[in-house]
Amino acid sequence: MSRRGSIQKPDEPEKNPSREQSKQNAGPAAKRSNPFIWVSWLSKLMAGEKQCEWACWFRSHYIWEKLPSGLDLAKWTADHTQLLRARKAELEAEGFTVYAEDQNSFTLKGTDGIEVSGKPDIVAIRGEEAYVEDCKTGNPRHSDHFQVLI
Repeated sequence: MSRRGSIQKPDEPEKNPSREQSKQNAGPAAKRSNPFIWVSWLSKLMAGEKQCEWACWFRSHYIWEKLPSGLDLAKWTADHTQLLRARKAELEAEGFTVYAEDQNSFTLKGTDGIEVSGKPDIVAIRGEEAYVEDCKTGNPRHSDHFQVLI
């Protein structure tokens, strides 16, 4: 399964110059035309892995350029793709029709305009059986379970 601070007063100088430079390069946040929420943002709140509801609210109402996270994206992508392909092959060998990633993308728009979007890695169907799976390469998290339930 794959899983994937300090508070500083506004008048205090930034203690890490490289971080300050990154903040300057990120640019200002722009308001979204409609609130937008990824399933993974909700699942972390539901599982108690994130406690700041305001951060989720801000993220759903504004968009900005992400700062570098230190994640080796190329390695993560390769590992995830390998795991996804292996799991897809297993399910197909068991007679399932398997849909992967972008084939499973969805967006639900509520009557108030809020959009909730997700993209399960795998949806496998065989007769009356259906499975929704998210392939994870890191340590299991409680939010992984909620993410698939949503």
